[in-house]
Amino acid sequence: MSLDDLMTTSFFKFDAPVGPQSTSFALTLLDTPFPLLSQGDHPTLGTPCWYFHPCETEASVAELVREVAEVDWSEEYRLARWLDLWLMTVGTVVNL
Repeated sequence: MSLDDLMTTSFFKFDAPVGPQSTSFALTLLDTPFPLLSQGDHPTLGTPCWYFHPCETEASVAELVREVAEVDWSEEYRLARWLDLWLMTVGTVVNL
């Protein structure tokens, strides 16, 4: 699927951004140092796929973790909570 086709779907909670820099393999919003979407080969299938650029994922989720962290979290709960916070972060952009 081309980037233009992808941006016209109902996957996203916003209309195509105004003035983004885009190529056939990436979409970068204005005033951001890294792409929002990138295209690369799927790690298992080896076919082209779109993915959220991972550069700031850790920092974004870590900020939320600091806000809700409790001292007595077990390791299993910590991992589940991290995934929950990641889904909430992605869910602000994508219709999950």
